[in-house]
Amino acid sequence: MNQFIQYELQPIEVRELSYGYNSSYYSRSRSEETLISACALLIVLAIWSCVTWRLPTKAGYSGVSRWIWFGFLALPLTTVWALLAFVLVPSPKDKELKVLKAQLKLTEDERDSGQQQINRNVEYIKQANLKIQSLENKLIQKG
Repeated sequence: MNQFIQYELQPIEVRELSYGYNSSYYSRSRSEETLISACALLIVLAIWSCVTWRLPTKAGYSGVSRWIWFGFLALPLTTVWALLAFVLVPSPKDKELKVLKAQLKLTEDERDSGQQQINRNVEYIKQANLKIQSLENKLIQKG
């Protein structure tokens, strides 16, 4: 009781679907892309210039040395070498900090020597008071 049903194959019509996408509506012209790229480049250059100007200023450089550091940091070919030198060369603020630490150490040493002098004076006064008490006790015993 096997019955086979045979169907005829008929071609199916395939149509391309249209989504109503207009590529010219969403694309930008070449001049718009150039304008956007130029604006983005100007913004990046402004930020980079600000950073490369503030970095030597924050490190304590002023005048011509600040301009030299700015030039080396701003130029793409010297940026890496300038950053290495910037990290390895002591800045004016580092030098000033070293001098201030030395002065602080001197004041701490003076304070410590002053404290030692005070301790010696306290010991001397204690010994003098003991001597005075012993003399007073001798006077009381004689008197």
